[in-house]
Amino acid sequence: NNKIIMSNPKVIHVAGWTACGFYRRISAVLGSLSLLFPHRLKVVEHVFDDRNGYRSWLVDGGFRDNFQESAAKDHSSSPFIWFSKTAKEGDPDPSDIEQYLGGHDDTMAWCKQFLNPTDFMKPGALMVDDGHVTDHGFDYDLCVIGGGSAGMAAAKEASNLGAKVALLDFVKPSPKGTTWGLGGTCVNVGCIPKKLFHIGAQIRESIHEDASMFGITLSGLTNEDGSPKAPQSTVHWDTVKTNIQNYIRGLNFKYRVGLRDKNVQYLNKLATFKDKNT
Repeated sequence: NNKIIMSNPKVIHVAGWTACGFYRRISAVLGSLSLLFPHRLKVVEHVFDDRNGYRSWLVDGGFRDNFQESAAKDHSSSPFIWFSKTAKEGDPDPSDIEQYLGGHDDTMAWCKQFLNPTDFMKPGALMVDDGHVTDHGFDYDLCVIGGGSAGMAAAKEASNLGAKVALLDFVKPSPKGTTWGLGGTCVNVGCIPKKLFHIGAQIRESIHEDASMFGITLSGLTNEDGSPKAPQSTVHWDTVKTNIQNYIRGLNFKYRVGLRDKNVQYLNKLATFKDKNT
């Protein structure tokens, strides 16, 4: 699973004058993002009544000269946007400046990047200290009983994280001697074969009920006037059963290869836990 990494919100300052369309637009966008992601973004606004007041503060007053970036020192339009170290309200504090961002276009590009989930959803496991040591003296770091979807996922993920893993899976024969391969109940005798049989039934029903309506005819199936005739069909049970069983066996093989590729030791054995290490 992906873990959302939360940290202190990034503090972004937006300065501009009220009638500036670019200021109003970027202020609205950043405000929306701060509402959606309050743990990731805090917006501090510095709004001026008119263009002259804004330029008097930014250019004539020399606020832009507090930045290291040359682009900031040349910036004279609205809006003017930067990051700070803390979320101080009120008049901007030059000592709290962290980095210049830019104007409307640069900030809009930053907002798009901000919404990229890879920037704040980092794949990885939340590791908890459980006392595990590498020199424990046992054959495996982890043994998984059961080769269904959950068991295989747990085994492969543990192996990805560096553990030596064994997965044990065994199916006791039914009263009639039926057994199946790796993959669990859903794959072998549940969801997957059920859906395949269902699809087959739907195909046959559609041929019977809908083919003639849509002007579809099979070879030789026409009435005397040439109009499409409802087709007749026969289900060959042994054929459909064999084909579906072969498909399932293909999945069984695929799962075994997947475990091998992840360096998980697959054991087709019946297992129970004797104690926490056996």
